[in-house]
Amino acid sequence: MKYFIITAVLFISCFVMNAQVNTGDTLKNKHGIPILPTKGSYGLGIDATPFLMYLGNFFNKDHNYTPTFGSVYSPVTISGKYFFEDKTALIARFSIGYSHKAEYSGSVDETQQDKLTNTALSMGLLAGIEKYIGTNSRIRGNYGAFIALQKSPYVTIDNWGNTYYEGKIEYEDGTSSVNDYTIDGGSSLGIGLGAKIGVEYFFTPKMSLGGDLYLIGIYNNQSARIKSISGQSDISIEGKSNSLEISTEGSGLITLHFYF
Repeated sequence: MKYFIITAVLFISCFVMNAQVNTGDTLKNKHGIPILPTKGSYGLGIDATPFLMYLGNFFNKDHNYTPTFGSVYSPVTISGKYFFEDKTALIARFSIGYSHKAEYSGSVDETQQDKLTNTALSMGLLAGIEKYIGTNSRIRGNYGAFIALQKSPYVTIDNWGNTYYEGKIEYEDGTSSVNDYTIDGGSSLGIGLGAKIGVEYFFTPKMSLGGDLYLIGIYNNQSARIKSISGQSDISIEGKSNSLEISTEGSGLITLHFYF
């Protein structure tokens, strides 16, 4: 972890050498190019965390995996902004993660192998408003409010205490279909309201790295999780439930922003 932090700091610091000048209310670099977005600007953001983790793992003796996106554990996250004032923007964020895992066992004959699949989907949508504070500098704080919608797969704990996601599970017996079964349901749909504070560092004109801290209240509705066995009555694994949670949490993202 310490190597990751060191690398992230070095990654950001290497751009600090870009000179900047303040001309009136406009912050520019030494070439006279404006650094900060202004009224009418659009912003596009992507999750930079996998790239920073990849850089940090250069110092790790273990294998360094390439950046990955798109699973339920590391969803693709894209954000957008529109500045209707110099320091006020409408914000939106969309994330989606999908995982499909298939395991085969039993006979060496592929036509008679047992098959177990686990398919899970997560989605999230956030929309709100954001206000920038502070002076005309490369580092700017912000605060705002938002509404959020989310869909999460069923969460379970294995025998070693690890938490992981389960989606739709399907088992196919390679020799007898009477043993086939399906486990489905248990996903959560949530709606929430929240407030945020954050910070952005503009390491070059119209490009920044940023992070957020949220205070959010979210109402979740979890469906029942059911096991269906061929020729038998359905079995309830867990009934449906509702919950209301209020918590503070980091977004989990270090976002790379591009402004136009």
